[in-house]
Amino acid sequence: MKVMKKVKILLFGIIGLMTLSCSIGDENAKIISIYEGSWSGTYTGTKDNGDWELQVDKEGNITGITKSYVNEGISKVEGSVYSNGDLYVSSGTTSGGSVFIGEMSGNIVKGSWVNEVEDFSGEWTGNKLSK
Repeated sequence: MKVMKKVKILLFGIIGLMTLSCSIGDENAKIISIYEGSWSGTYTGTKDNGDWELQVDKEGNITGITKSYVNEGISKVEGSVYSNGDLYVSSGTTSGGSVFIGEMSGNIVKGSWVNEVEDFSGEWTGNKLSK
């Protein structure tokens, strides 16, 4: 009888932990999904400036483009936004691209960017356009 009671307690404990961990995972997914949608803005800096467009999916994955006014080029963008709003995006190639770091809050995003190969750096800002 004591063994059966211990087994029941153990099972309830496992079920409770599974429920709690699923709830925590669902909450993180909800937090990230608030950033889902289309975003756009501008970047300015010491030697380059332009526009950018991002698309964030419900898991926080980022894709998009940057358009340079100085180099008159378009570069692909890839990155992630995390549940706390922090984001990390790379633009261009690994040998000559830029890194954008920032924070999403509400419908506003802002941060800094750097291209260490070209010795470019600056700030960037933007807004959420739609979900």
